[in-house]
Amino acid sequence: MGCLKHWKIVIEYDGGRYCGWQAQSNGCSIQGEIARALETILKEPVKVGGAGRTDAGVHALGQVADFNTIVDVDPGRLRWQLNALLPDDIIIREIEEVSENFDARRSAIARTYSYFILNRSAPSPFWGRYSWWVSRPLDIAGMRDAAERLVGIHDFSALTVAKVGPMVRDVKAIEIEPNAETDDLVRVTIAANAFLHHMVRLIVGTLVEVGVGKLPAAAVDEILASKDVRRAGPRAPAKGLRLDRVDY
Repeated sequence: MGCLKHWKIVIEYDGGRYCGWQAQSNGCSIQGEIARALETILKEPVKVGGAGRTDAGVHALGQVADFNTIVDVDPGRLRWQLNALLPDDIIIREIEEVSENFDARRSAIARTYSYFILNRSAPSPFWGRYSWWVSRPLDIAGMRDAAERLVGIHDFSALTVAKVGPMVRDVKAIEIEPNAETDDLVRVTIAANAFLHHMVRLIVGTLVEVGVGKLPAAAVDEILASKDVRRAGPRAPAKGLRLDRVDY
């Protein structure tokens, strides 16, 4: 045994079969699986805190979490042990010791998400689990116009389902580009200081309404001003969403 040390881990996961990041009594969670694996290895209770509470079905390339332990840890060995114990759809990419002041959620200054839209006349057996199939052609220029109206510091009450706490967020950038692997796949990348519950999915749903011609780009200004989620587009399916990076 040693002194109490604080550890940061970076996690990649396929969220398809989980109830989300946060441990819940009614389902299997990413947080719960990692805490259980750590407790098995370290043989002590472990509290795992995460940078973002991804919803059921949402994926991650760079979720960040932290935990404390008094057990002497070799980070390389612990990563190997965790990956041997965890299900195949959860992978620990990095483990490093950090200062006691580090908090995976509160220390973060920005988060970046990607959302994938499969835009073609037929669905895909390969991308079906990781994208939203939209069969009608999308007006990418119109979507970009609408997206620019969301960049900056705004009250995003109209783009969240949970009216708890401050509604103001700073959206740093929204990019809409064809994915490198296939022109049929459109990638929407959104970076902000933080996000409200279902905010990214409601933004994407609203942008798709613009893309298929159901809304003009300027309607985004009216939606924001209304502070009414009923004015926004539909929530995009969770399976197309991925947490890419958390910045500190």
